[in-house]
Amino acid sequence: MISRTTLVSLLSLFLFSNAYASTAQPTTEIRAYIKDIQTIRLELVRLGAVFKSDYAFTDYIYQHKDSELQLDKEYIRLRVYKKTNWNQKKYLLVHKIVSQGLTGTLPIKKYFDSLQQVEQELKDDYACVFSFYRTGWEYVVNDNHIFVEDIQYLTPTIEIVAPDKKSIDTLFAKLSVDQIIEHSVPYLIRHHIVR
Repeated sequence: MISRTTLVSLLSLFLFSNAYASTAQPTTEIRAYIKDIQTIRLELVRLGAVFKSDYAFTDYIYQHKDSELQLDKEYIRLRVYKKTNWNQKKYLLVHKIVSQGLTGTLPIKKYFDSLQQVEQELKDDYACVFSFYRTGWEYVVNDNHIFVEDIQYLTPTIEIVAPDKKSIDTLFAKLSVDQIIEHSVPYLIRHHIVR
């Protein structure tokens, strides 16, 4: 018997028949809570991190109308960029699967020019269950991409995307990090909203 999660994944892959498959090198991503955004930003500069850009966007979390995703394992997200220096379209639709709480894979990653195109892609099979806004600051040090973020409903966070967990652990040891986050942001937001 196929699990509900597997079924939703297969339906999503079928729905997005022209899905983009990432060919990038495998990465690890870990997020942690921080007390103060400005302190972390200063610490990053002292470590030699280069500021790349600031950004702002709203994430809309979707689920199939016939089943509920386990947001700590996978989710379907529409990201609508309000401010970014990244060379991309305004709308990004992904289906993200989290492995071992550290690494996410993207069986679906598609960019769109308009909300109407996104709606055509989702058809009537998916519904938005909640949304949240975030602003952030991107830094790079060596092969590590660092995102300091102020996310609606959460205390400030830092996410590091690196080639391996050891690189992230080394950076976290040099920063004022409060606690490693074990769940996805959508999972945390959902539990905050439901409380």
